[in-house]
Amino acid sequence: MKTVEVKIGRVPGIIISLLFLYLTALVSIFVLKVAFFLAAIVVVLKSFSNRK
Repeated sequence: MKTVEVKIGRVPGIIISLLFLYLTALVSIFVLKVAFFLAAIVVVLKSFSNRK
């Protein structure tokens, strides 16, 4: 396989990589928020079902 060189200037390349890092950080934070939210719901439901 040949490596294809994408000839972007140095500054746009840095900006693009920073944007990708920012997007991945946003996605991971969103996933963590959803996971914590679901865990909290499960804990609340379990506590309610234990009281009955």
